[in-house]
Amino acid sequence: MLGDRIGRKNVLALTMILMAAATLSIGLIPGYATLGIAAQILLLLARLVQGFSTGGEYAGAMTYIAETTPDKKRTFMASGLEVGTLVGYIAGAGLVTGLTFLLGNEAMVEWGWRITFFIALHWA
Repeated sequence: MLGDRIGRKNVLALTMILMAAATLSIGLIPGYATLGIAAQILLLLARLVQGFSTGGEYAGAMTYIAETTPDKKRTFMASGLEVGTLVGYIAGAGLVTGLTFLLGNEAMVEWGWRITFFIALHWA
């Protein structure tokens, strides 16, 4: 495991940076009308980076929490990873719902969906 060789904290930081960079790139990728098939390929590559980052981050984060937290607080602190995931899903759904209500369906499809990726980068 890479975390064993270079440190879990370093790998966790790297996966978070990769996730933030991939998220930003999704918001910045020009549409099909501008880039053609290259836009789809860039989107696929960004999503792959997000997926690999998430897969590497979760296990590493749980191990890091388990190794660095005092015994009496370990369960509570480890539960924060699950709660954070759920809160993130709820916040994301709420954000998209709110933006769709404010901007309307047409604006969300045209350009509004990019706002969510920029906001996600801000919180990363």
